[in-house]
Amino acid sequence: MGAVADVKGREKQSVASFGLRETLLASIAVILIGGAIFLTVWRRVAFVNAGYEIRVLEKKAAKLHNQKRTMEIEKEMLSNPDRIEDLARKRLGFAEPLPGQIRIVR
Repeated sequence: MGAVADVKGREKQSVASFGLRETLLASIAVILIGGAIFLTVWRRVAFVNAGYEIRVLEKKAAKLHNQKRTMEIEKEMLSNPDRIEDLARKRLGFAEPLPGQIRIVR
């Protein structure tokens, strides 16, 4: 009877260790699959966020481009010689110099 009990004990130990091995492999598989899913979702979220940031920067670049164009137009308008002459005559009271008012310095 001792031999029969010894064989049954070995069978239980063999079954228990086989179940532990399966549980360990299943746990590793779940962790790997979960990690893969997490990385896939994280990558997708990062991609969407990058797209959003690109759109914000594109809007900012367009706004700056328009501002630059407006400032260039304003610069051209303000540096127009006719406008400067008109301001000098009307606001500052300048007039064309008389022939005797111009002196050449050597």
